[in-house]
Amino acid sequence: MKFVYVAVGNDYDMITYSQTAKVTSDVAYWPDPYHSLRGLRKALFTAHNSSRINSVIRLPFRGVWSGVFLPERIKKELDGEDRICFIFNEFVFQYLGNGIPGVLKKRFPGSVSVCLFDDRVEKISPVFGFDVAKKAAELFDFVLTYDGRDARDYGMIYSRPSLIDYSFVPDDPSVPASDVFYVGRAKDRLDTLIEVYDKCSEAGLAPLFYIIEVPEERIVPRPGIVYNRRLSYGQLLRFVKRSRAVVNITQKGAEGITLRDYEAFSMNKYLITNNPIITGSPFYTPEKVILLDSLPGGLATMRPENDSIPWNGTEEYSAVRYYEWLAGLVFRTSDEG
Repeated sequence: MKFVYVAVGNDYDMITYSQTAKVTSDVAYWPDPYHSLRGLRKALFTAHNSSRINSVIRLPFRGVWSGVFLPERIKKELDGEDRICFIFNEFVFQYLGNGIPGVLKKRFPGSVSVCLFDDRVEKISPVFGFDVAKKAAELFDFVLTYDGRDARDYGMIYSRPSLIDYSFVPDDPSVPASDVFYVGRAKDRLDTLIEVYDKCSEAGLAPLFYIIEVPEERIVPRPGIVYNRRLSYGQLLRFVKRSRAVVNITQKGAEGITLRDYEAFSMNKYLITNNPIITGSPFYTPEKVILLDSLPGGLATMRPENDSIPWNGTEEYSAVRYYEWLAGLVFRTSDEG
C-alpha cells in the first residue's frame, strides 16, 4: 500500500510530506518538476503550465511534459505495490494540459486518485477560470476538502484531521521570542488584526505579527507588526516555536480546522481565534483556546500553569491514524467497486 503525493511544489508541502514519510513508509512524494528543470526546458515548462497564460491562450504541445511527472525513484518504489493512491492538491489544475491524472491511471491501472482541497473552492476557481469542484469530480475517484461548507455545497468528502509532529523544528535563538504570533495575508481582516494586536499589547503581552498583501495606504505602524515581508514555511515554524500563542482569524464563510490551528495543537501553543469550529472539535481544550470576542479578558488564560497542558486529540488524529482512515476510505471503496 502506498500513498503518493504528486508534484509537490511549495515549501509547506515539502516539509509536511517529507516529515510524514519519516513516520510511515506508506507515504511517498515527489517534487514539482519545475524544481529539477534548468534553462530553456524550465522556461518552456513554466510557460506551458502558467495559469495566467493558459487563461488567454492554450499553448500547444503541453502534453510533452507528462513524462517528467513520474521520477524513476518513484517508479521503483511503486513496483510490486498492489494498492496505490495518488494524491493531488488544487495545484493539479495548473497541470491539466499535461494529462497527468490520465497518464498515471494508464501506467498504474489499479490505482486510485484523490484531489485534496486545502483552500475554499470560491478562492481557487477564479485563479484557473473554471469551476474547480466540477472539474475535480470529473477527473478524480475521490475529492476531499478541509472545509465543511464546501463538503456540503459540492458533495466533497470532509477530510479527517491530521497532525504533523513538529518536534524537528529547532528553538532558534536568532528568532525573536513573542507572546502572540500571527502570520498571513491581510485579506478582509486587517482591522481585526490591528485590534487584536492592540489588545494583546495593552494587556502587557509582546505580540509579533507578519501581515502581507497590505496596500501602502492601509499600513498602521506598530512596533511589533512587520508588513509585506514573506516568511518561508521553515522560517514560519521557527517563529511559532518561539511564541506562546498563535492567532488564527479565519476567512469569512470558512468552516474547518486550518493549518494555523494544527500548528498550535501540535506545538502546544495557545490559540487566539474566531473559529467556532474549534469549540466543537475533538481538539477543544478550554485552557488553550482564547476566543476573539473574549478579548482582552480571555488573555488571562495564558497563565504559566496552563502552558504545559497538552491539547486534546493529538494522539487520535496523528498522521499514522489519518492514513489508516484514508486507506479504509479509498481502498475499501475501490475493492467493493
